[in-house]
Amino acid sequence: MTTLSATTAAHRSHAPPLEGRAATRAVLALVAGQFMANLDTAVTNVAAPAIHVDLGATGSQLQLVTSGFVMSYAVLLITGARLGTLHGFRTMYLSGLAAFTVCSLLCGVAPDPLTLIVARICQGAAAAVMVPQVLTGIQRLVGGEGRARAFGWYAAALSAGAVAGQVLGGVLVTADLAGLGWRTVFLVNVPVGVALLFLTARVVPVSANQKQPHESLDLAGVVLLSVSVLLVVVPLVLGRELGWPTWGWVALAASVVSLGCFVHVERRISATGGHPLVDPHLLGRP
Repeated sequence: MTTLSATTAAHRSHAPPLEGRAATRAVLALVAGQFMANLDTAVTNVAAPAIHVDLGATGSQLQLVTSGFVMSYAVLLITGARLGTLHGFRTMYLSGLAAFTVCSLLCGVAPDPLTLIVARICQGAAAAVMVPQVLTGIQRLVGGEGRARAFGWYAAALSAGAVAGQVLGGVLVTADLAGLGWRTVFLVNVPVGVALLFLTARVVPVSANQKQPHESLDLAGVVLLSVSVLLVVVPLVLGRELGWPTWGWVALAASVVSLGCFVHVERRISATGGHPLVDPHLLGRP
């Protein structure tokens, strides 16, 4: 869905594509953000035992430390793509990256499990704003053979981030740098994020930041889609550990109703000439 949104937004851009080293630097700056988001999902699993010992987190709290990121990320991903269309992919990528960096700092200094869970949920939301802009940026900044190469780097970041998270998490927790233990798996994002902010602001041209200021965010669609995704993700993430309780099956059934309402609302907005969160006509295009 994010890919469809990114592709559609790309057709509206009139900025000339970048070439050579300029294109390489811009794409790598964007792909690095994708890498950070994937890495942070995996690295937390490795740090979980140390978090349990240091903060006294229960099994359920540790599950929320990991799943809280995934749930907020899943719920807000399409909304993040839409915000990129409205305000420009460059603006939203930088905003998401800045928020992701701040949330990483909050995770790293969390004094108790509840603070860490809230920080992780906010970190997932920041990633949902940042990540969709990567595909949009590739579409708008690079053309021809360069675009195919850029998508290769994007695919590499998706797979390498998960693998690197396992390795880096183990190294950082074992090294216990400055006595920080598990906190370094989050704090390492801070200098990297700050450096990436400055790099992106420099290598991604403002001229590529096409906006659609005459459009507005479909708030009804945001709410309905967020509820629909939440009703699916929460039972799938927590259901197995809790023994698949009745409320989980009720939530999954309710998600079908909620999704049906979302489709109805999106079709109605599209039929009246509005700007739905997800254009129903996109789903009919091969």
